[in-house]
Formats: sequence, structure tokens, C-alpha cells
Amino acid sequence: MLANQARSQRRWARLLMRVAERAEPDPPPAADPYGAREGDDGLTAALAQASDTDRELLLLAYWDDLSRSDIATVLGISVGAVDTRLHRARQRLRQRLAAANPHQDPADPAKEKDHAER
Repeated sequence: MLANQARSQRRWARLLMRVAERAEPDPPPAADPYGAREGDDGLTAALAQASDTDRELLLLAYWDDLSRSDIATVLGISVGAVDTRLHRARQRLRQRLAAANPHQDPADPAKEKDHAER
């Protein structure tokens, strides 16, 4: 049991080092904390309306580009829970985007980057 805990702590330390290496300096403050740009098709607004849990999960997966297992480690949940929560968060985000842009075609699910393959 002690060996398992020591391995877990080493993995956690390696994960923190990888995250620190990838970290970029904070961008200059903007009026919109999510960095809205012209032509973002409401993504920024949809993310702002998302729950804190959904937003954190989506940003870890797509902004920080973490793997499912890394997300599970960061959030302290199982990989299966990450899959379920990420799927549901994407569905809710799609609904918000569709509501904001009713005359646009819905996003093609085949184009979506599948984090389940990691």
C-alpha cells in the first residue's frame, strides 16, 4: 500500500511538472475573461453561461488539452466519470450554441475532437 501511494505521489508530481511546463504567462486583462473575439459565434457567451463544473471540464479538455486520465487526476474522479461529465457538458454547450445561433447548421459531431481516444 505504501508503494502504491509513493507511485501515486510521483505520478502526481510529474503531472504538475508537465502542467507547469505548458503554462503560459497570464494574458493581459481584457473586458471579457474568456477572450472573446469577433466571429466567435457565441462560444464565449455559451461558456460564460455554463456551470463552473462544465466550464472547468471543457477548458481542461479543450483549452489545456489534457488527456482523460490527466483530467481525472486533476479533478479527483475516475476516467469513466470524466467521459460521462464531458459528454454531458458538450451536449449542454451545443444546446446553448444552437439557442444563440438558431439559423446556423448544427456542428458536425464527426468534426469534434474526440478525447475518448486518448
